[in-house]
Amino acid sequence: MDNTTNGVKMIDVNEAAREFERTEKEYMSRRDTGIPVAGAAQSDKPKPAKVKRLGNVMFYLTLVLVIAGAFFFRTVGGYSFYTVLTKSMQSEIPQGSLVISERVDPNTIQLGDDVTYLREDNSTITHRVVGIIENYEDTGERGFTTQGIENEMPDLKTVFSANVVGIVRVSIPHIGTALFWIAENVVSVLAVLGVLLILRVSLNTFFSEKKREKEKSETTTQP
Repeated sequence: MDNTTNGVKMIDVNEAAREFERTEKEYMSRRDTGIPVAGAAQSDKPKPAKVKRLGNVMFYLTLVLVIAGAFFFRTVGGYSFYTVLTKSMQSEIPQGSLVISERVDPNTIQLGDDVTYLREDNSTITHRVVGIIENYEDTGERGFTTQGIENEMPDLKTVFSANVVGIVRVSIPHIGTALFWIAENVVSVLAVLGVLLILRVSLNTFFSEKKREKEKSETTTQP
């Protein structure tokens, strides 16, 4: 039958419906069997398990390196990190605090500043500046009288400008104790982190495999 009227072709609605139904069935069949369908979006494909595992490995490796670096590199970008081991500044900087000191021009240090400085044995002390001596011993440099705020007397020796590590900018209670313990047991800590990394990657691999097997089983059993 020629479905035309005045040269204009008429559409058979029933035939169009049957064609649409055939197309839909073909699409569903291809999708269920995993055959790529023309025009179908490919962005929903799951990310390969190897890529996920590599991402996990890189994350934990970076974490381990950051923790290790915190102990092998005490100074970063002009800031130094120290643990307070005594109670000479207890009311403001408790024992066990993590102190972050910034390197500054000694000429900018003022009375009342808390500074970290090096002693003759290369250990560090964090005390308050209670006196400033200009042109100390005719050196052209400043000297500083320091004191722990819990101590009755100032420190016996004047601190040379060259021995000042920096002004205390931040102190965090208790964190220093934890970091000091880690520094003393860094090999054990890195070993534990390594085991945790391996365990995490293994668990991810196991559950990923289980998930893929389940999805494959569900696809196979679909009517």
